[in-house]
Amino acid sequence: MRSKALLILILLTVVVALAAVIARKDNSNVAGAGEALFPALLDDINDITTVVGVGRGETFTLVRVGDRWVVSEKYGFPADQGKARQLVLGAARLMRIEPKTSNPDLYAKIGLDDVNAKDGNAVQYSFKNAAGDILAEIIIGNSRLGRADPQTSEYFVREPAMAQTWLVQGKLPDAIGVIEWLNGRVLSIERDRVHQVVAQHPDGAVVAVAKKKPSQATFDLLDVPSDVELQSKFMVSDLGRSLASLDMDDVMPVSDASVPDDGLTVEMTTFDGLRVVLRSVKDGERTLARVEAFFDESLIAPEFLPGGDQSDGESEFLLAADAVRNEVARLNSDWGKWIYVIPDYRAKYMSVRKEEMIKAPEKKE
Repeated sequence: MRSKALLILILLTVVVALAAVIARKDNSNVAGAGEALFPALLDDINDITTVVGVGRGETFTLVRVGDRWVVSEKYGFPADQGKARQLVLGAARLMRIEPKTSNPDLYAKIGLDDVNAKDGNAVQYSFKNAAGDILAEIIIGNSRLGRADPQTSEYFVREPAMAQTWLVQGKLPDAIGVIEWLNGRVLSIERDRVHQVVAQHPDGAVVAVAKKKPSQATFDLLDVPSDVELQSKFMVSDLGRSLASLDMDDVMPVSDASVPDDGLTVEMTTFDGLRVVLRSVKDGERTLARVEAFFDESLIAPEFLPGGDQSDGESEFLLAADAVRNEVARLNSDWGKWIYVIPDYRAKYMSVRKEEMIKAPEKKE
């Protein structure tokens, strides 16, 4: 009995091994290995004006307007330009490594299941020209680090009209939903430029933090006795840096929401004359904000500018007055039409109160 069972096991192993060899042989005969996935797309890349994506049941549309990409579903708000360009160029440069399964029952194992599945991993892209013609279409599933080149990745892909799947090599952005395609950076300036940040709460309470010079690494809490002990110097600096690198979770036009003047107001001023004012209000679980920039010559600290008596090691990131004026015009042009949803952690940094920053005195026995 044992000999018979062993013989059956050996026969089964041989059959499985032969099937694997045959399958590998069949796959190796599929035309295209080692070639570009979309040979003509690189030549047609300047004709691509629209990319329609579908992933996890959500549709997003990237549209090229002049030399910039915008997101249709978000009222034409600017897309992350790096991601959009990487998607178009990356799709045109995908190279076939080897064919994989053509059995639809196995698609889910490599992430090529339903693009409308809420918990799925597949995303479909359609690249179109101005006439609406589809220049290329692809479904992308699981990915892994490139074995031949760790600077690239390997993707399991399929063209929607084809049953055959492929393992391809290239570099594509890691984004699926609409929000992930937005340019999420509202403001990004060098933190050395920041001089002071003042938060005024709706009840009139004020919290102010500042630096004495541009290169100072941390902020000081103002208007407190010198012997006060802070809960955390990081809490103070979080407020000081809150507007210099301001990001957002979502966006909407000013016609769809309003932010009154009597909510939380946070004002940042710089050593070179920039003043940024953010007004925010709670809207359920989220924080809405509108932002405005100004040039204020009285804020300029000439001693830190090039040629100033304290400019050594301090002036590297400070801008000339004309450059700040241009910066203000650009920022207001970018911000004027939008209300931003501020991340919870960022709203927490801005809404901190002075008493939260200070350690309570120890009670004497």
